Amino acid sequence: MKVKAPSSLLTPSALTLALIFLVLTGCASPQPLPVEPTPIPTLPPATLPPAATPTERPEFLNISYPEKPPSAADAQLLYEENCARCHGEDGNGVVPEARNFGDADYMRGEAPARFYQIISDGRGSMPGWKEELSDQERWDLTFYVWSFAVGPDMLSQGQAVFEQNCAVCHGADGKGVVPDAPDFTDVKWVAQHASTDFFQVVTEGKEAMPAWQGRLTPEERWAAIEYMRT
Repeated sequence: MKVKAPSSLLTPSALTLALIFLVLTGCASPQPLPVEPTPIPTLPPATLPPAATPTERPEFLNISYPEKPPSAADAQLLYEENCARCHGEDGNGVVPEARNFGDADYMRGEAPARFYQIISDGRGSMPGWKEELSDQERWDLTFYVWSFAVGPDMLSQGQAVFEQNCAVCHGADGKGVVPDAPDFTDVKWVAQHASTDFFQVVTEGKEAMPAWQGRLTPEERWAAIEYMRT
């Protein structure tokens, strides 16, 4: 007995017509392109980041800073007349508990502003000198005692290192020639930082400043920093 095919199946002629329909439908005209160009969203103008503002250390907010850069040379006579009898002509100390200014590790770890505070207000058995000496004289003394830990040979080496490697960004005068470079003639900012603070930045780099650990020896980095303080 023959089985009748279901009526729902397409015959070959019907399948051919279906394929032709699909082909014609796929070849229909595409959607017309827009007559005018599509506007591009407007982006906000690019702006440079604001210049970095040096941060003041809270413990030094009430300090008076000099109108002109301190001069170690101007303070030599002041030191001999007022300080040498306790701290010694060489700065190594001659009375108990007198600070040894020739201790480079200690001097590098203290900010000059801290020494100015001690010279002004005194500490322990040391009297304060703010009534006898002017602000400028006390600042001159602050930088003079620094000279005991820094010899002329180190400053000469530091000058050569600074001029060869640092002046291109910081300027030969230390005022800075590239954006965000600090002004090393700003006594207020420099005096609030210990030499170890600068050594860390020179060694590891900071923001746009590269690290100099693999380019300069530790002695060269210290020399450049001590020269910068002058």
